[in-house]
Amino acid sequence: MKTNRMKITVTPDTRVAEIYSSPNAVTPEIGPCGGLSLTYYSMCDYMNVQPISEVSWQIEYILAGTDCKEFDYGFFFKKDRLITGDARPLMAALAINSWFTSFIIKGIKLTNECIGSIISLLQQSTSFEKVVLNGIGMDRSACEKLIDAIVGNKTLPLKELDLGNNQIEDKGMIAIADMLKNMQFPLTSLILGGCSVGRSAMSSLGDALGVSESAIQHLRYLDIGGNKLESEGSSAISNFLVKSKRSKTRSTAIESIINLIEKKSRTYNAIKTLVLQGGSKSQLKGDLLPIICSLFYNSTLKELDISGHSIGDVGAAALGKLLQSNFALEKLEWDDNSTTLYGLNLFKVGLSRNNTLSNMPIPMRDIAAHVKSDAQSITRISDLVGEIQQILLDNTTKSATAAAAASASTTPRHSVSSGTLSPTKSRTSSTPPFTIDPKTTTATCAGLTSYNIINDSELVEPLANLVVK
Repeated sequence: MKTNRMKITVTPDTRVAEIYSSPNAVTPEIGPCGGLSLTYYSMCDYMNVQPISEVSWQIEYILAGTDCKEFDYGFFFKKDRLITGDARPLMAALAINSWFTSFIIKGIKLTNECIGSIISLLQQSTSFEKVVLNGIGMDRSACEKLIDAIVGNKTLPLKELDLGNNQIEDKGMIAIADMLKNMQFPLTSLILGGCSVGRSAMSSLGDALGVSESAIQHLRYLDIGGNKLESEGSSAISNFLVKSKRSKTRSTAIESIINLIEKKSRTYNAIKTLVLQGGSKSQLKGDLLPIICSLFYNSTLKELDISGHSIGDVGAAALGKLLQSNFALEKLEWDDNSTTLYGLNLFKVGLSRNNTLSNMPIPMRDIAAHVKSDAQSITRISDLVGEIQQILLDNTTKSATAAAAASASTTPRHSVSSGTLSPTKSRTSSTPPFTIDPKTTTATCAGLTSYNIINDSELVEPLANLVVK
């Protein structure tokens, strides 16, 4: 379809200003959504592509009169339409449109030609703050081109990026990591789950996030689930999480670390020492709870350091329950977690049912802070510390005795049968047996977070009967 186009040149430039400032000048009606429908038809004419009437109808009769700033591709998508070259005019129209601030495509498999049009769109857009290209069939080559387009467009105000469920593989992820290292825009959300990425590229991603000041300051949501973290990637991502000051939703990254710790992961490693020290600017707080719960049935970890995260009494409760089911842990450091007398009571209940933990510095910072706020509790807290120290001393003695004795003549202190772990000789005869809950880590943690704070005088073996729903 050929058309005749006429170009009018007005000189000097002052005459142009006079024309538009004239009271007889007519302001054109551009239409809804910043004139997207008119621009779309113009681009179809320019590219010699047959317009799709449904596109303009949706704009003029559905979006017109609304304040919708989100361009959802699925809203316009029809079977076998807008997935190939016929999408080019629409992408070109969006490239010069400033009405929409979000561009979203989810679960629609596009051709390489259509993905190329999207890349061209992102090269020119000056309004998209959110870009979602989830499950569109993008491969590693297209991902590299997409990242180049984003990096090259200095006017793109990008804040949220979702490239999940695309087979971008290691090369695509490395391109994303390179972008993050020198990222100038304040990215707050990054979704890269299910991208078939290996441990080397995931490690590169973690390293890039760790050195990116923009990511450390602004990133709030990170989804990297469904990729192969393993030990290298988990370590790199953990280092970033420690540095992050603004991250609010880290559940997926933490879940990936948990999968490495728990035996249900096929890439399971027999981790012996786990150090997750916090600080005044790097506290995990409640995000630490799922990691503690993931160690409930771990049989390889010997040393654990989770000090400095201000998790509160719920963390002490989780540790107490951990010690009732984990009989491999030998060393524990957990000071500076805002633990009160109530939390120490919960911890002591679990410790009294454990015979392996023997090396544990008393959390003196938390004790000092509690005594400062409640001086009347000094006698009770002194007695409680003495009881905890005695249990640790008993465990040390028993460990030494067991090591010296022949294994054939040593009777196991604990026996496991039908999912129930029962001490052969409990320190408290009235204590009911602890039942291993087969629920998942998430459900277990949900039970811990829902426990009710009660008066210290009413404390009656709370961990033994803690309901997990």
